[in-house]
Amino acid sequence: MRCGTALAVAACLFILAGCSPKEEGNGAAVPVIHITDLSRPHGDPDDHWDAATQFALNKKGLIDLRAVITDNLPALGAPDLEGIAQLNWITGAGVPVGVGETTYNDSVHSGLALLRKTLEESDEPVAIHVVGGCLDLAAAAKMWPDLFKEKVKA
Repeated sequence: MRCGTALAVAACLFILAGCSPKEEGNGAAVPVIHITDLSRPHGDPDDHWDAATQFALNKKGLIDLRAVITDNLPALGAPDLEGIAQLNWITGAGVPVGVGETTYNDSVHSGLALLRKTLEESDEPVAIHVVGGCLDLAAAAKMWPDLFKEKVKA
């Protein structure tokens, strides 16, 4: 197991220690989309900490993690889909993941398509956490401004 993945696992287990699923939630979990530059090989450990924290908050019922979108920046490495899959497995979540891009397509792994689908299917406004690049978010806001006005909380 690589250092970054080990850190994510350790962080997630530390945060989740002693808590059962949804035990602390009050039924008002904020829907969230998490945009990250998590990549392989791992460039910096804060990306794993951020992702592990999102999954831990989701497991505790404090947020409703609806999607994770990873940047696709070849200079940084490949998007870390395996890391997100591991966090899904550890927490028992089924959070979909999309890969960022600069042009829109409807592929199953498209970050833009997942962003749009997640917003369209939400009954309430969604908070978007950006700890990576903003290309997909900016492109989506430009392509679907009315959807953003209606469905993006913060």
